[in-house]
Amino acid sequence: QPSIADAIVDNIAHRKEKVLDVIKNSHGAGWVVTDEEIKNVINLVEDTCKIKTSPNSALSVAGLKKAIENSWKFNGPVVCLITGR
Repeated sequence: QPSIADAIVDNIAHRKEKVLDVIKNSHGAGWVVTDEEIKNVINLVEDTCKIKTSPNSALSVAGLKKAIENSWKFNGPVVCLITGR
């Protein structure tokens, strides 16, 4: 089923192996978020920052939130790019 974040262009994972290689080689991680998690972040950003954001912009914050919930450890700065509607 399509995501509310319509910037996701590889919905059937044609690039899955390439993405996995990049994650492995960079010692990084990737997080999959649901529409519900995206909606929750849209509300969180609006409530805390007074910014109305799109589902596409909420993706980075939703991923960060999921990483934190999974006890991911950060060794440097974290940047989430979001834009207003």
